[in-house]
Amino acid sequence: MISPLSPGELRGLIESASQGVLVVGRDAVILLANPAAECMFGYESGLLAGASLDELLPERFRGAHIERIARFMAAPSAGRMGGALEVQALRRNGEEFPVQVSLSSLPERRGEGRLAVAFVSDISERVERESAAARLADFWAKTQELAGVGAWEFRRGEQKPFWTDEVFRIHGLPVGDPPDLRTLLSLYAPECRETLARAMERAFGAGTPFHLELTVITGENERRPVRAIAEAYRDVKGVAGVHGTIQDLTEIRRASERERQWAAIVSASSDAMIWLGPQGRIEQWNPAAVTLFGYQERDALGRPFSFLDVVDSAEPGSNLLERAARASVAAEVAARRKDGAKFESVLSLSPLSADSDQLIGYSAVFRDMTARNREQRELERALRSLEDAQRIAKVGCWDWDLVADQGWWSTGVYEIFGLEEGSTSPGLGTSVQWVHPEDQALLQREVADSMRTGRMTVDYRILRASDGELRWLHAEAAVDIDAGGVARRHVGAVQDVTEQRRVEEHLERFFELSRDLMCLVSMEGVYLKVNPAFERVLGYSPQELRSRSFVDVVHPDDRLATLAALRPPERGGETRTFENRCCARDGSVRTLQWYAVRLPDDGLLFAVARDVTLERERERTQLQSQKLEALGVLSGGIAHDFNNILAAIRGFAELGRDDAGDREAVRTHLDEIVRAADRAAELIRGILTFSRRHESRRKAVNVAAAVGEAVHLLRATRPGAVELRATIDPESGCVMGSEAELQQVVLNLVTNAYHAMTHRGGVVELSVGPDPEAEGMMLLAVRDEGPGVPLELADRIFDPFFTTKEVGQGTGLGLSVAHGIVAGLGGELWLDRRGGPGAVFLARLPSGAADAETPARPVAQQVDDRRRTVLVVDDEAAVREVARRMLAKLGCEAETAEGPERALEILSGPKRFDVVLTDYSMPGATAKEFVSRLRARGDETPLVVMTGFGAGALEGVEGLPVLAKPFRTDELAAALRQAADTAHEPC
Repeated sequence: MISPLSPGELRGLIESASQGVLVVGRDAVILLANPAAECMFGYESGLLAGASLDELLPERFRGAHIERIARFMAAPSAGRMGGALEVQALRRNGEEFPVQVSLSSLPERRGEGRLAVAFVSDISERVERESAAARLADFWAKTQELAGVGAWEFRRGEQKPFWTDEVFRIHGLPVGDPPDLRTLLSLYAPECRETLARAMERAFGAGTPFHLELTVITGENERRPVRAIAEAYRDVKGVAGVHGTIQDLTEIRRASERERQWAAIVSASSDAMIWLGPQGRIEQWNPAAVTLFGYQERDALGRPFSFLDVVDSAEPGSNLLERAARASVAAEVAARRKDGAKFESVLSLSPLSADSDQLIGYSAVFRDMTARNREQRELERALRSLEDAQRIAKVGCWDWDLVADQGWWSTGVYEIFGLEEGSTSPGLGTSVQWVHPEDQALLQREVADSMRTGRMTVDYRILRASDGELRWLHAEAAVDIDAGGVARRHVGAVQDVTEQRRVEEHLERFFELSRDLMCLVSMEGVYLKVNPAFERVLGYSPQELRSRSFVDVVHPDDRLATLAALRPPERGGETRTFENRCCARDGSVRTLQWYAVRLPDDGLLFAVARDVTLERERERTQLQSQKLEALGVLSGGIAHDFNNILAAIRGFAELGRDDAGDREAVRTHLDEIVRAADRAAELIRGILTFSRRHESRRKAVNVAAAVGEAVHLLRATRPGAVELRATIDPESGCVMGSEAELQQVVLNLVTNAYHAMTHRGGVVELSVGPDPEAEGMMLLAVRDEGPGVPLELADRIFDPFFTTKEVGQGTGLGLSVAHGIVAGLGGELWLDRRGGPGAVFLARLPSGAADAETPARPVAQQVDDRRRTVLVVDDEAAVREVARRMLAKLGCEAETAEGPERALEILSGPKRFDVVLTDYSMPGATAKEFVSRLRARGDETPLVVMTGFGAGALEGVEGLPVLAKPFRTDELAAALRQAADTAHEPC
């Protein structure tokens, strides 16, 4: 049995107690007060004993408390007086403060009656903390309502979850008891239910967080898009529950980017989430982790998990990653911040696996647990959310108590207004002084209206206090209005949207100034907005096109393809690229290249087009040129071989005619063969001109003079029903070529126009002058009023031997020869397909300087009397034979060789030759290589080069006489004489 305390021991115990102890006697007089009570009430030692109890109570409460103590003294309850009471007390200095009081009675003492003992605790800090938590909870609820974000939680083993009021509103339900998970799934669109169910199952099973875009169907059958973000939290038994946020995206998807950012910030998790690779290195690091650990993402990426110095409080020596590789780990841990300070946290570490169950990494979720009581934890979470909101969205929040006329600003508001935090008293009257003078009345009117309507949305300008810079702000607020219609509280958020405003202004200016066609089209295919480029390209003003269908200006043949290209895509935001032809106001047709995208929110089509008419025309011209180049190579080879054959046919025919004597019939037949061979040679020269293998010596040709002569000839040969109108700019300049080539182009193009108008008559227009679109170029244009060129034939008109004329009316070489000449002069010839009657051919040629012309060397017409020895080198036996016989007829001794190798052997022998007559192109070597090898041996025998490619300049044999196949005997004689003269020229 424990012996009772002595009076001295009891007194010592009371005086050492940390809780205030008061012994109260009759008439509420304090008989005893311990030091803790004296300190609590502000009395010096010994001064509280003997005082009246009412001195420790505010005047308004004294009567009630004295009466309560009297009743207790008259009939004391067992133990404490009904538990602890929370009352207001009064310090000696007059300051009120809350206390918690427990009363007990002591046995009656002789002469003193019954005594009461009061145990008093100062609860000021707890009351203040609870009051702050209540204010924060109210403010957080308002913030959730403004942002359209609700919070929820499902605990394992409990059927019904916890929902904030905003979650009920988002689901279209009255605030009350939340539904269970099965009923909750029925509130979502059918296509979303399985996704949500699986996500919740994975969260409860493996603790997998999720972030989903879903659709809620409210009781009024309204489809409401939402974003659900959740994560699991654990206890020692595993996953204890899943909590997260749900955000209404209906208004956000229609709002500007600033509203989307705000909603995303409010809905963001406050937990630090870290993604690790399979080797345990940090791969992703969310903003909350930056806040928690103090490291920026760039400083953390690639670091090992051990970099965070995370230690399991229950198992300090264990390897968390090794444990997590086998199963998810939920533990209370200690970690270290960047500044070296340690903090406590709850860690959820889970393995991430691919479909093959192969470990691909880990997810680590940290929740700061430094403050252990629930009120402080909720306060810190709310504060972090608000800090994140201000940091990420660059917004500020305010809370204005209209009854007390007291306001609060977040740090973001001070920063937006360019003020030092705490430098001024928050409130509307304070901020108006920095509002732009032109917007002050607007803001005051909107605030006044919000006191009546309960909502406010306004854009206005300010002049920042720090630098006077003009800034645009967007503000939204909600007002608490009581049942009597009195506004009591004004809560809202403000965001600096200056940069967005500037971007919008620049985009509008870009829209107006762009040379590309830009338009906005409704879901029904109607123009809502077009830029001025439409008028420049198609001739239609924006006013004319507005409210018209998109396909109204599309060429009829392209409308079906255009409608198919504009069909709404399966995924919103998918870019479509297509081309079509559009009809301009003047009747011309333009080719446009479109880039179009449908905006996912409202289905509007934004389209941009470039005018690629000239590009496509040039591509077709280039393609045609490439095709003609290939045909030219082929036709050049054919012409070369055919000229070898003609050389033999014509040469033997000429020799036979000379040997026919007085046999008139034989001579007549041979004359016809020669004439036929000459006509064939002319045809081959046309083919060589087309293939650019027949070249003339270039000089500066006066364009105006040369074309004028061609026009004079064309007017003399025009059909009677056709009129030729020529516009020749005397300042056209010069072209490097030959008059014959330039005149041939003009003759061929105009003659082609004549043929197109033979049966209908009309006007052919010829114009020559500087090209306005290409500096340093000359442009020749021929336009007729004929039937035009059918679209399906446009790509073939420059092909050799292609013609639409009747048999016997043409060879089909006119346009191809013209094309070959123009290409050989470094220019381009094409058919203009931009619309209009008839056909238009355009030739663009480079202008050249009027350089002095080198006089041509006169060519002798016959061989002198001296007998010459000639070596004939050619791979064609017939050509060698006809040349040998012609040389014999000229009195020359001839020997032949079938190629360069044999010729070099013969020239190495003792016999000397006066002239070598060699073909330009032979198997094994060209004339250039043959001459090079010959001269390398010191052999300076004069040479004449034969060629089936025409008599123009040939590569590598410049300065040597050239004899074009087929050749006459007198042409052969002239070439031999020229070779002999060249050999005897003085050095």
